Amino acid sequence: MRATVRPEKLREAFGAKLSTAVFALHKLREADQPRLNQYPEPHSIVVEFLHASRGVFPIAETFDPPGFLAWVAQWKRKRLPKSEQLALWDEMHTARRFQEHGEGAGLIPFQIEVTQGDQIQRFHNATLLGTRLSENRSWKGGVRFEAYEDRPVSEVCAEYFGMCQQFVDDFLHDHAHLLL
Repeated sequence: MRATVRPEKLREAFGAKLSTAVFALHKLREADQPRLNQYPEPHSIVVEFLHASRGVFPIAETFDPPGFLAWVAQWKRKRLPKSEQLALWDEMHTARRFQEHGEGAGLIPFQIEVTQGDQIQRFHNATLLGTRLSENRSWKGGVRFEAYEDRPVSEVCAEYFGMCQQFVDDFLHDHAHLLL
């Protein structure tokens, strides 16, 4: 038996996923900053983001509108015209699926030099948090997507989040007649 989302709960379900994703995106932006902060586990934040942001797709799918897969194919052609956008959409889908199946989200470790804060404070923070301090520099652990290793993880996630918001907006618009 396939579960469906009741029409009166659809906007609420989408809103909950997008709210969780935007909060995770905020944490990722902070984690990517060149300062020590309260987000020392960027890997888990990426997983939280992927679960929430990509979660809008199964919500739409379980709503079970007629011709859903055809609508998605048309939406991708119309809304993701650049090959880079389509690749990112598909990459995030794969990353979430791999994470759910235990293979991981395709993240690689990335060292972020801590440049904000004075030397004494950086040394003290590095000692307390167990981060590396060498040559009067301190580093903290970060992550990047293997497929986008030249871009901060928060930048990649922000771009994807915009696509997810557009997906929800378009889905609600195109299926408004079912939401009465």
